[in-house]
Amino acid sequence: MRRVLWGIAVIGIWMAVPGIACESTQYVDGYEWTFHRMDDGNRYHEIRNVGEYTEGSTLNLTAPCMGANVDTVQVDWEDNRSEVRGELVVMPGDKRLGVRDISGNNRASWAVQSNMNRFRIEFSGKRGHRCRIRFIRVFYGRNGQLGGVQGGQVQGQGINAGQNTVNLVDKITIQGGPVLRKARVMRWDGNQLHVVLREGNRQRNQALNPGQISNLIFADRWGKAVAKDGSRFPVRIHSMNGSMIDFDKRLNGNVVPKGTTDIHNFTSITFD
Repeated sequence: MRRVLWGIAVIGIWMAVPGIACESTQYVDGYEWTFHRMDDGNRYHEIRNVGEYTEGSTLNLTAPCMGANVDTVQVDWEDNRSEVRGELVVMPGDKRLGVRDISGNNRASWAVQSNMNRFRIEFSGKRGHRCRIRFIRVFYGRNGQLGGVQGGQVQGQGINAGQNTVNLVDKITIQGGPVLRKARVMRWDGNQLHVVLREGNRQRNQALNPGQISNLIFADRWGKAVAKDGSRFPVRIHSMNGSMIDFDKRLNGNVVPKGTTDIHNFTSITFD
């Protein structure tokens, strides 16, 4: 009995301390982020073999420990001497941290030094030129606090306490699920819609295929879209049924209603 009580106490302490829970391998949006601690005390999460990208494409990622204070993001990439560049953009705030040139075999770093929920790398350069990402590391520093959201849930923060990580402003109906539950759409990655859902007194992340969505009503907010032809523009989505969205497009300062189209016509859409 004493051993059982001790085990329960250890589990309780683990769940109560988000920093401890985050110092482990995380599985987010299909990526395995392995946790590492360096001899100097610095800590980081790493993903490997992220894939190949060309100019005009965007790599969108959810941070392995959402809400944690990030010191640096480091990317190891190569482009076989072609001409590709990458810019890191972090959320919240949609902060652009500068363009890095991918010259042959290179390792680039960006100083973030703020809390980070999501980030993306936007690629530019000569059309058709490609680069390959070997790994991405998210460094927390020696004394960084790994709190916030981990494993798709709010750690140590309940909805009843009025401490939501994100404001759930959209309404979604999932096939076979409750009607119009509270949610917030974060991004479309070209294949899946990444949303935050309310679950009891917590929040969790979920990646949904369009076929899993019966109906989605968006709050009045703008996102940044990248079309298949590489063009970029602000969009405001009103609703989504299956893969079909009804949206507006901002063009030269004017809002142009575009009606209904398939969301697969976009390689990415990112919402604030």
